[in-house]
Amino acid sequence: MGEDLGLWSPDRAGRRMKSVADDGMNVPAGKPEDMTDTTELFDRPPTAPRGGRGGNRPPTSDPFVLAAGVLISAIVIIVVVLALLGDNDSSVDTTDTSTTTATTTESTSTETTASTSTDSVTSSSASTTESSTTSSATTTSTAPTTTTVLDPDTYRSAAWPWVDSATRFTDPVEAARSFAVDFIGFTDPIVGDFQQGDSRSGEVEIRPEASGPVTVVFVRQLGSDDTWWILGSATENITLTEPTAMSEVESPLTVAGTVLAFEGHVDIALRADGVTLPLVETFATGGGDVPRPFETTVEWSGTDSGGGALVLTTASAEDGRIWEAAVTRLLFNGT
Repeated sequence: MGEDLGLWSPDRAGRRMKSVADDGMNVPAGKPEDMTDTTELFDRPPTAPRGGRGGNRPPTSDPFVLAAGVLISAIVIIVVVLALLGDNDSSVDTTDTSTTTATTTESTSTETTASTSTDSVTSSSASTTESSTTSSATTTSTAPTTTTVLDPDTYRSAAWPWVDSATRFTDPVEAARSFAVDFIGFTDPIVGDFQQGDSRSGEVEIRPEASGPVTVVFVRQLGSDDTWWILGSATENITLTEPTAMSEVESPLTVAGTVLAFEGHVDIALRADGVTLPLVETFATGGGDVPRPFETTVEWSGTDSGGGALVLTTASAEDGRIWEAAVTRLLFNGT
C-alpha cells in the first residue's frame, strides 16, 4: 500500500522539506533565479496534485481546528443574540413591570376609591337611615281627635239631616231636594226655588209632577256654620191635628187630622232619628172627594228618647208613587 496522500502529518512535512532541499542542491549553475526559497514553501498555499500515484498533494486543514472555529463563532453569535435578546427582554420586562405597577397602582387606587365610595355611600345610607329613623321617632306624634259636639237644643227642631250624620247643606234648595227624595221617598220630584221667610228661614215647594199637588218644605239655618236644615213639611190635603210639632210623645200615640186623597187613604209612619226603617207603619182613611177627618192609634217599643218625625203621605192613583207629604217633628218622652 502506498502512503496516504490525503492526510497531512509532521513526518510527511519533514520528508517533503528534505525532498525540496535535495532538489535545490541539484539546481544547475547559472540559474540562481530558479532557486526556490524553502521559506516560501511554507508561506504559499499548497498546489493541487499533478496526478499520478505518489504526486505532491496540499495538506488538508485540521477538522478539529475548523470545528473549534465554527463552535467559537457559533458561541459568539449566540452570546451576541442572547445579549440583544436580554436587552429587549429587560426592556420588555421593565415595560411590563411598569405597566403591571401602573395597573396594580390603578387597580389599588380604583379599589381604594371604590372602597372609599362604598364606605361613604354606606355611611351616608346609614346616616340617612339613622336620620330618617330619628326624624320619624322625633316627629311621630298622636294628634288628638277633634270631635265637634253639637248642642242638642240647637238642632232638636230639625228632622233632616240627622245630627249624628256627616250630611250638611249650604244650599236650601239642595237640602229640600234631599229631604224629599232620601227621607220621604219622592221619585224625581220637581223642586222649586227658595222662598225667603225671615233672615234665616224660608220655604221650597216640591211637586211629584208639574200638575201635581204642592208639598211645602220648611228650611232653616241652624248652628254657627249657618248650614240648612229641614224642620218639616205641609200640604193642603193633609192636616195633622194630633200630635202637634215638637210634642213629646210616647207609645201608644193617637194620630188624628183630615185628609183628601185617592179613596181617602193616608199612610202613617213614625220614624226615629238615625234609623232608616220606621218604628211603626199604619194607615187611616179620610175623604176621597173632600177633606175628611181620620184618627188612629200607633204603638212602638225600643225608643223612649231622642227625636223623630211623624210622616203622613198619599199616593198617586195612577202608579202609586208618593203624591204629597206632611212631616211633623216629634220628641220622644224623656228627651
